[in-house]
Amino acid sequence: MIDEIDYNKRVVKQVQKGIPVGSIVRYRLKSKPFDKEGAKYSKTSYEVVGLDGLKIRIRSKNNHILYKPVNDLKIVKAEATNATIDKNQIWEVVKLLDHKELKSGKFKYLVKWKGYDEPSWEIQDNLRIINKNEMSTLEKHYFRSQGD
Repeated sequence: MIDEIDYNKRVVKQVQKGIPVGSIVRYRLKSKPFDKEGAKYSKTSYEVVGLDGLKIRIRSKNNHILYKPVNDLKIVKAEATNATIDKNQIWEVVKLLDHKELKSGKFKYLVKWKGYDEPSWEIQDNLRIINKNEMSTLEKHYFRSQGD
């Protein structure tokens, strides 16, 4: 356990050296099928404000916050800019329909999304944005309803 904590501390230090708090960054956009061009990055510039697990927390000038893996960020020489919030990037959960336990001991949830017909399987880390070690409100509600 102590070895794992020490390892995590070393990883955090390496991440902070690579992209220190206060840096201005852009994040890599997801590539679309049959895209032949190189990596594309967001038009909005964000300021690095901290770490959450192994994801970097970034904030735009108008306080729009995102969490991105360090490998998807590129440091730029620019000021932080206002983010245009695309409603298609924000998904709202209606409810958790089912769950599976993974070999790692973590859970995977079948999520019913607002405005979408098809539910999808999501790992628990995607539902635990703020604190990876605490159950999200959705998870607590789901397990309470399973006990009935």
